[in-house]
Amino acid sequence: MLLSAVYTLAMAWLPVVIGGINRTRQVFMTLTITGKSVMDINPLVWFEIYVDDIKRARAFYETMLDTTLEELSDPSDEALTMLSFYGNHEAHGCSGALVHNPSHQAGTGGIIVYFSCDNCEQEQQRAQQAGGSVVQAKMAIGEYGHIALVKDTEGNTIGLHSLQ
Repeated sequence: MLLSAVYTLAMAWLPVVIGGINRTRQVFMTLTITGKSVMDINPLVWFEIYVDDIKRARAFYETMLDTTLEELSDPSDEALTMLSFYGNHEAHGCSGALVHNPSHQAGTGGIIVYFSCDNCEQEQQRAQQAGGSVVQAKMAIGEYGHIALVKDTEGNTIGLHSLQ
């Protein structure tokens, strides 16, 4: 199927400048597609990992991924706390955030988000050091590289993927 339209892919809270003041507003990310097949684009554009303890989850993910998460604010809901993962919206894949929302409970669910790694064994070890546990140790998945599954400090199972 060929597409020739502008599609709204996802809603996100992004920083914008309004009247010289930095604010966060709900915006819709859009993608203009002309003459492309649906199979030519990645279907995921954003993810959220629900957490019960945002400080504990931040320490876990920053340690495991050796990165810094950045705060995203939601001016319409003071109870909602979001910490964004690094992301380059021009590159392959998608970004996302840790989210503390009293109406969503953390824990085991039906979706596993995989983080890209140079060598998923290193992140697997750091996950354990940060208080997580290994669900599935690094294993080969043929020509697609390697994966490991870990449980974070909030009870969420997440995947790690690397080519080596």
